Amino acid sequence: MKTRLLLIFLLSANVLFSQVSSEKSQSGDPFLNSVLKIFFLENISYEVSSKKKALFDLDTAYSQAKVTVKKQGDSIIFLHIINSTQQDELLLYSDSVWYVRHQEKELRFIGKGIDGAGRNYLLEHFPVSLYTIDTLINQVNPFWRIIRENELYNLVSIDIATKPEEVSDLRVEILIKHSDSLIYSMIQDVGFKGMTVRLFQEETFRNYTFPTTDQVVLPAYFNNYKKIIPDYIAIDGLEKSQSDSVKQDIFLQSIELYDLEENPFRLPEEGLIFFDLWYVGCFPCMKAAPVIEKLFNEYKDSIHFYSVNEVDSDKEKIKRFRDMKNISFPMLLGGKEKLSVKVNGRSGYPLFILMDAQSGKVLWKLEGYTENLEELIKNAIDQNL
Repeated sequence: MKTRLLLIFLLSANVLFSQVSSEKSQSGDPFLNSVLKIFFLENISYEVSSKKKALFDLDTAYSQAKVTVKKQGDSIIFLHIINSTQQDELLLYSDSVWYVRHQEKELRFIGKGIDGAGRNYLLEHFPVSLYTIDTLINQVNPFWRIIRENELYNLVSIDIATKPEEVSDLRVEILIKHSDSLIYSMIQDVGFKGMTVRLFQEETFRNYTFPTTDQVVLPAYFNNYKKIIPDYIAIDGLEKSQSDSVKQDIFLQSIELYDLEENPFRLPEEGLIFFDLWYVGCFPCMKAAPVIEKLFNEYKDSIHFYSVNEVDSDKEKIKRFRDMKNISFPMLLGGKEKLSVKVNGRSGYPLFILMDAQSGKVLWKLEGYTENLEELIKNAIDQNL
């Protein structure tokens, strides 16, 4: 994902159920009725239109998709998302997630379960958290409230019990129809401390249908397209455990990188190289940026630091990210073969890599943001200097 809905991050289980327990019945409440409807529906299909203004975008982006879901309780066992051009799709089947590229006639394995789909941009069309809320929310104090209603709809505001400290203000609103208790729009509007730009996304849902179980079937191409499974997948199809340290030697050879003017960039042939891999709109990447900048200023005389974006094509947006996050070390663009896939077998960000320049050997890697990120990176650097 690329970026998935911020709601998925904010409305995680520990947020939803951090409210004080209450025995008050919410049976007449529109949000509770919607949760019950979604929970007990086994199969559902709908069309969704998205309007998004990301933090570092100047323009609003529009997209459309068709979504089909099959559930068992709060578990999603089948998910099929087709974007409007139908040039690529996301498919979850038998707990495996595939990214479908029709032009190449291939299915690329990208993860296990719904969490494995989280970094794919198509998941923005599917509000995962709303499909995994347990019906036990009728036993907690309401974290939602009706802010407007008419003859057809209720507009419900979601109160976030805890939010990241970087968020200055947050608005999450859901439009629920009286007659069927289904969601017809969702709005997220987020402000960040020290930043004048905001994140805004609106999803509208329409043309709901409820296919029977035998109508929810695998697309025909599933058995015809080439399946690409990265090396980090075991023979039995189960994902090997990942670790912050490198268990097996990984060597990065023929690394293809470019500067922001798209000129080929040649890496140094000696010393240690530190890569910070990220993409615009990645919330953990934004949190990590000032940490890496601090480490660069501390170690720049002994280590080569590079900020690498191997996802986005809009160079002006990349430059705005650089300027707003005050990144002073070299910023590069990735090539056709992504370093993240070479190292982890998937495009997961942020990804931090410490590499020996002469041999190309990966000495240390870490995927994702953690509160002790600075300490972990410093330890890795000091052990390899």
